[in-house]
Amino acid sequence: MERKDAARQLFMEGWQQKDIARVLKVTEKTVSNWATDEGWRDKRIRLELMEESSVQMVMELIEYQLRALKRRVKAWTDEDPESTKLIERGDIDALQKLHTTIKREHMKWSHYVSVCKELLEWVSVVDVELAKALTDKIDNFLNEKRKLL
Repeated sequence: MERKDAARQLFMEGWQQKDIARVLKVTEKTVSNWATDEGWRDKRIRLELMEESSVQMVMELIEYQLRALKRRVKAWTDEDPESTKLIERGDIDALQKLHTTIKREHMKWSHYVSVCKELLEWVSVVDVELAKALTDKIDNFLNEKRKLL
């Protein structure tokens, strides 16, 4: 993954330009130019609005599916209280897929960056000097990961 692409990804996830510049070892002006030239700010706003409405729609689908399954189970138990009918696998799979759509469990480069940033923040509370010493090493690690994508 090129630096510019990595910078765009982090920017879209709400990172500040100075942090992006530090991690990618470019100037803040470079990141600012990329953001301005390609209209990242407007794209981020549109993306946030789209993600918000998409998540809301999927949540509504999950709620609908759960209500339908509850009605089905109630009908079964009203019909025969001793019944032990199982919910069909397809219904469970559909719920799982909807949930995965929201959860987004796949690993992104930006996830590496977030975890490393959180680690550095934690280390800085325990040992500021160690955090300073690790910052450059972690940035190098992140850039190596980025190059592999």
